[in-house]
Order: sequence, then C-alpha cells, then structure tokens
Amino acid sequence: MSTQTSIRLLLVTASIFGCRDAPPPTPSSPKARLVNATAAASGLAPPHHIDLPRLEVPTPPPQPPPPERLAILTPGGPLLIDVQLTVDGRPYSQDFEAELDKVLAAADSSGDDRHTWQELIDNAEFLKTPLANAESATGPQKQKWIQDYDLNDNDYIERGEAAA
Repeated sequence: MSTQTSIRLLLVTASIFGCRDAPPPTPSSPKARLVNATAAASGLAPPHHIDLPRLEVPTPPPQPPPPERLAILTPGGPLLIDVQLTVDGRPYSQDFEAELDKVLAAADSSGDDRHTWQELIDNAEFLKTPLANAESATGPQKQKWIQDYDLNDNDYIERGEAAA
C-alpha cells in the first residue's frame, strides 16, 4: 500500500468516525505539514483530528568523559594511569566551561559583547564571588592581573586567557 493510499484511507476513516468537529491541528510539526500537503495535493480536505500514539524514545545515558593519561615517575620506572575526571557524574570540562562563561559574562558588564579586562576588574559584584575571590584587591593588584593574563595585550579577554 502506498503512502498516498494510506493517507487517503486515514482521512476517510477520520471523517467517518466523526472527527470533523475537532479543531484542525496546528501544522507546526513536520508530520502535520506533510499530511496536510499530501491531502491538498490529492484533492482531499486535510484531516481535522488524528490521535496517534506517541512513542517514547529512551534517551541514552551520557557518555563518560574520555580518560586523561597521567605519568607517575616511580623508582621502578614510569607508571601510566588513565583517569576519568568527573564532577557530580558529569565531565569536569562541562563545569569548567560553565565557570568560563561566568567570567566572560562578568567581563561584559556593559552588554556590548566585548569582554574586556577593565570591565572585569571594575565588576565589584564578580570580585566578591568565590570564583574571583578578590574582594579586597587593590588597584595595582588588578592592573598586575591584566599584565599577567592579557597574553596578547589587546585589552580583551579571550576564552583561553580566561581559562588561565
């Protein structure tokens, strides 16, 4: 049985069993748009209401992070160890990226999508957070941070500089 024949059969069945009084579906899903387009192309009215069972697709468990390889130098020779680092069962890099996002957001207090060192050191709220831990930092200390961490001396914070 072809798809077009199946759709016609479905439309006829829907009209026989009294589905005409229901409001037409919102053609937001690709499936609804396909059914309506096929019905229009075949000269039939689009279906008014079709109850199809929803299939629950189980989500696969998250993949473990790739192992980090460490070398420990021992008197008997090097010892290689593969370690998987997680924080609350999530890869540590996921939390690290979230922290970097916080730093970059604090460095854009003006909202102009330019992350500058000056905005970061002037952001008193951020400096009070445990992430910065710099509430009592002085002006010269803040300027020293810019000298030490603005690796390309362009006054903007790149993601790699924020990670340092």
